[in-house]
Amino acid sequence: MPKRTFEFVPDLDGNSAKHKFAVRTVKFGDGYEQRQALSLRPKMRTWELQKTGEKEEIDAIEAFIASTNGVESFHWTPPGGEKLLVKVGEEYTVKNIGGLYRISWQFEEVLA
Repeated sequence: MPKRTFEFVPDLDGNSAKHKFAVRTVKFGDGYEQRQALSLRPKMRTWELQKTGEKEEIDAIEAFIASTNGVESFHWTPPGGEKLLVKVGEEYTVKNIGGLYRISWQFEEVLA
């Protein structure tokens, strides 16, 4: 079955991307250390995202996020980037802010 695509556009203001290197470091007694990449693609990214809008739009985003159960990966194109595979982080938040709603969530880059 082909991967689904997250088509919703998050708010551009208030979002951030975090880059993390997966490396193993061995420290030696003489002050030297050795570093080794833990995979063929040691740099992975995580995005903190949010969307403010009408209840129907926020409900649709929440339904997509909930349907993945935090396990299923899917395609997403970050602002100014290229399409890649991500999964939803372990939690998300929905708030009512004076007639509008805001959903906040995290996407984590994955390889499969």
